[in-house]
Amino acid sequence: MNKISPFYGAPLQAFGYCQRIQRDGACQYSIPLPAFHAQNNKGNHKRGRFFRPLKAFFFLFLLLMLAGCSNEPKLPEPPISFPFSAWKAGEKLDFQFRIKASGPYEFLIDVYHKKQDQEDRNRIHKLIGSGSRNKFGEVLNTGIPILLQFKLFREENGNERVIISQKFSKLELVGYDMNSFSKKVINLTLEPGNYRCQVEGLSDISEFTGTEMKFVLAKHHTK
Repeated sequence: MNKISPFYGAPLQAFGYCQRIQRDGACQYSIPLPAFHAQNNKGNHKRGRFFRPLKAFFFLFLLLMLAGCSNEPKLPEPPISFPFSAWKAGEKLDFQFRIKASGPYEFLIDVYHKKQDQEDRNRIHKLIGSGSRNKFGEVLNTGIPILLQFKLFREENGNERVIISQKFSKLELVGYDMNSFSKKVINLTLEPGNYRCQVEGLSDISEFTGTEMKFVLAKHHTK
């Protein structure tokens, strides 16, 4: 008999591939070693030859199902976004994510205005700056400062290695659509792996009070 763990024993017993035995007050499972007997019954031989591949198929299928079971949570991959009131001191965001392909990625704050409200759109636009640059490439107007603490960790051998821990306040306007404006926190080149990101708002900004904002992680596409 070959002993196996109860985790695999219970489902294998259901398919008839192992036996449950009681020993010293504990349940154990074992797979009996095959025994070969000479048989002259051609009918039994033919039936056994037919069911052997079928049973082998179900056995392999069960093993694959068991191998696929994992307690490791499936981490989100970019693009991902989370509600985040960056205008509120003490607002915190802590999330994990997975990178499959190495390349440049951007961390953004999306600032929303009221839908179909041009007046509110103009108000928000004045607060976030213009995104224009001078001849030296310096941003001329980043708008009202949004003070953030940004931390990024990479999981390595069960530990978290700090990639960056930095404060940001002058966020450049890098894009917009019909409903929001995007301000850049930082662009980073990331290698495949699992990461943790922590962001915290460090100041109350009365001009943005009540304004909807989101923290965004996306692949950076250079122009």
